[in-house]
Amino acid sequence: MSIGDISIGLLGAESAISRAGMRFSYADSEITNEQRTADGTLVSDLRAVKRHFEMSFDPMTTGTNLDIILALYDLHAELSLIVDNETGADSTYTVVMRPLSVAREMIRDIWLWSGAKIILDEV
Repeated sequence: MSIGDISIGLLGAESAISRAGMRFSYADSEITNEQRTADGTLVSDLRAVKRHFEMSFDPMTTGTNLDIILALYDLHAELSLIVDNETGADSTYTVVMRPLSVAREMIRDIWLWSGAKIILDEV
């Protein structure tokens, strides 16, 4: 893999996703138990920090990447996400795919995807 490459699929059978027209972002999400004590002090117990990933594609794009992702979504299974970061090291995450936000539009006899957004949450 090269710096910035992203692959997704079942463990051991990941497919590379073309970076052309794709925006990839992530955020950390804390899993906590929080309660207030009798005097009103907030007490927090951090259980885990998990990643929340988003992939979005240009407003109009051909369906190669999205065909792969739609096929993976239909599996309703845990997936392996491999991200080659800026240092050249691979980071692998086990993720679940959330319902997709996508539309198809016909432009001059060609089906194009519009406004595609894919959300992945680390298991």
